[in-house]
Amino acid sequence: MTKTVLHHRRLTKSSVNNNDDDDDERQNLLEKTQRSQDEDRWNATNEKFHQFDHIPWKGILLALTLTLIGSVIVIVFICSNFGWIAFKPDDNFTFLTLAFITLVPGLYHCMIAFRAYRGYDGYSFDDIADLN
Repeated sequence: MTKTVLHHRRLTKSSVNNNDDDDDERQNLLEKTQRSQDEDRWNATNEKFHQFDHIPWKGILLALTLTLIGSVIVIVFICSNFGWIAFKPDDNFTFLTLAFITLVPGLYHCMIAFRAYRGYDGYSFDDIADLN
């Protein structure tokens, strides 16, 4: 056991001079990593601001309108089938098809707009049609 302790002491004494070099290397590596992280943060922030250069407000408004109309149609259909309201559509299939045609694209584009606003990878406002 004393042999191991003495050997360890010799190693630590001889490596004292090498420790300064190791500390310099660690410091340089730490500075490079910090610079890299700062650049990544700047790029991410810059890209996020670049995303908001042009927001297709008319397309988002159309998506919200379609979602609202589709939701109202589904609610009216459910209420009429349970007898809560007196309205009875002549053809249930046509009524549900109209709800499907308005609700699905509206929800899809609202989801894209929300995720683009939140900055999720792969989503941008360029994916929504600009109606100008």
